[in-house]
Amino acid sequence: MKMNSIRKKITVCLMATVLIALIVVGSTSITLNYRSTIATVDQMMSETAVLAAERIEQELTAYKNVAMDTGCVPQLSDNEVPVEEKRAIIDERVNMHGF
Repeated sequence: MKMNSIRKKITVCLMATVLIALIVVGSTSITLNYRSTIATVDQMMSETAVLAAERIEQELTAYKNVAMDTGCVPQLSDNEVPVEEKRAIIDERVNMHGF
């Protein structure tokens, strides 16, 4: 009977040690993986924000250039030109630039 009891104690201690080691290693692995993932996502979001800002800046510059170009059309500021002709000029610009 003593032999059986010692074997059970050793088995229980060994299983407890393995289980504790697995929990510690698993927890550490999960924590490191989580931190790495968060750092990667943070970096990617920062880069994406910079690219999006650059794209928006280019779009706004293009719109500004179209507005400035349209503002330089002399017929639009001439009081003698009828509204229908001015509207046709604006519509032509709208179609030309896809607005």
